[in-house]
Amino acid sequence: MLITNPSVKFEMINEKSESFDFSSQCNQSFADISLLKNNFNDFFDFMTLELNKSILDSSMQTIDETLLFNNIPFMSNKLSDSNCQFSDVLVSSIKTNGNARFYALSLNFGDNPFDEYNTYPKKIRVEYVSDNPEHNRESTIDNITDSSIIVYMSGESIKRVNIYFLESWFPFRFAHLYGVNFGVTYYWDNNDITDLIVTEETPYFCNTLPIDTSKLTIYSDDKFSISSDKSIRSYINDDTKITISASIRTTEDDEYRTNIQFGEYYIDNIKYESENRVTFDLSTILRRLDKYKFIDTKMYDGGTNDNSYNLIYDIFNTTNIDLSTVYVDDSLRYVYLTGYLPVMSCREALQRVLLISDAMLYDNRSLGIKIVMHPQKVSQVIDSNEIFDPVNKEEDINILKINYDLYNYDISSSSEKIATLDLDPGKIQTVMFPNPVDPDTIESDIGLQVIESGVLYSKVGSIIGNNHTIEAKIYKESKFNNETQTSRNTDIKNISINDLKLKSQNINNIIQNIADFNSESTVYKIEYVCTGQETGKYTKFNLSKPVNFITSNGEQFKTSDGKILQVQSDQKTGYLRYQSIDLAHGMVTKAEIILKN
Repeated sequence: MLITNPSVKFEMINEKSESFDFSSQCNQSFADISLLKNNFNDFFDFMTLELNKSILDSSMQTIDETLLFNNIPFMSNKLSDSNCQFSDVLVSSIKTNGNARFYALSLNFGDNPFDEYNTYPKKIRVEYVSDNPEHNRESTIDNITDSSIIVYMSGESIKRVNIYFLESWFPFRFAHLYGVNFGVTYYWDNNDITDLIVTEETPYFCNTLPIDTSKLTIYSDDKFSISSDKSIRSYINDDTKITISASIRTTEDDEYRTNIQFGEYYIDNIKYESENRVTFDLSTILRRLDKYKFIDTKMYDGGTNDNSYNLIYDIFNTTNIDLSTVYVDDSLRYVYLTGYLPVMSCREALQRVLLISDAMLYDNRSLGIKIVMHPQKVSQVIDSNEIFDPVNKEEDINILKINYDLYNYDISSSSEKIATLDLDPGKIQTVMFPNPVDPDTIESDIGLQVIESGVLYSKVGSIIGNNHTIEAKIYKESKFNNETQTSRNTDIKNISINDLKLKSQNINNIIQNIADFNSESTVYKIEYVCTGQETGKYTKFNLSKPVNFITSNGEQFKTSDGKILQVQSDQKTGYLRYQSIDLAHGMVTKAEIILKN
């Protein structure tokens, strides 16, 4: 029996904290105050004489101003006095963007194995400073007994954060601070999670670009209660990052645990069912693609730089998605493009590029976005003992023909009028063009300044006059129809793909592969226990349970190593396109697999 434990990491962190500046007049010359930002690693071992004890076995490092590996963010240049008092040691004055909003601060004082009370102080004071005195906040924390603490003090419109060391546990001690996190991270497991379903979908060919979703219900004594001073209700927003995972073991005594990452999610909707119980509708960061229009298209002519790899990154550059979380397979550099992308949402633009490139996207499991070429071989297995009976046939996919339109483009020999506009002097406007143009040929009348241009737009400003015209050379399109034919003899279903104004050099082969895959295929619905299987992969599984091989005298046949021999009665290989995984109840999964007949 599998024993599962879902886990949710909930990051209540100020997303703008990367731009905050740290400063201190009380830091040692060898320390680097900028390292305080979100730093929750350990100190390296070093000796300081105020502890009156050390070890000289070369296991500890010497603090040296000339060494670049010193990773001490803050160590005060003053000791506490004989009464353990610090003389107004301001650790850090943190300048924010002027309107910061905090739920709490997490402070890490580091760890020194030779100090009975480590390096943490006995007493500190934290101040929030605002231009409006009504928004100022102050909190004094006394009798600190841990190297990491959370200061539960919310604040609005914060301009500066001051952290003071007031008292040490023993006389003549330095003050240490190793990390400041502008928020707090919570972890919930099966003791708190009552429901958690993750839904993943990866179509065989990218006629749509689905977004992975999740539904999460948490019960917490104080984190969602309006009356609690630790409530996070008013600080949750659509930038709150939620990381979902699950661990699996086979028995209670089994020490080996398989940890499955299900990715990062963001909040779409919140339903407070009671003071302590809340349900979240979640989706991956891909949902941000819907918020942006991709207008900075180019006219591609199949050159080495006109490839899917570069275009995918151009699309993501239009959004606020962190490019460090995006992985694009290097082989997409060799998928050359001709034509252009019409104005559409970034999600639609990305879907179109993936379709014509025979590529696919994972927005789960990899803690980011991963774009790769379509798989060609089996890479995972669903064991027969993980599948629940029955396996149901859902639908037949029988495609005879795919129709699709392609385009060629030729530049006009002379400029034509592409836009007229009535714009008051001093005004700036973005003008969209109905047809693609060569941006290098754009010209305007004398009263209009062209600030920026692309294939489908210009950003212009009026200098004098009101009525203005814009001219450029236009790309003329010629349309031609293509179709694929499968090996079937009867016309079951024809489908059409939207106008492909952008195409790859092997687009005909790609669409033929789509047609062949969908010719005489069947969708099966199964229920099984997920142990890490992902959508978008070819999967080996069994439509029925294995049967024991019985010898002529009626006994179970055993192999030389003593295992009972079983015959896989109906082993299949299919494409796992959809699954809904119940992480809170044993990883039971409803899935759809496409099999060739």
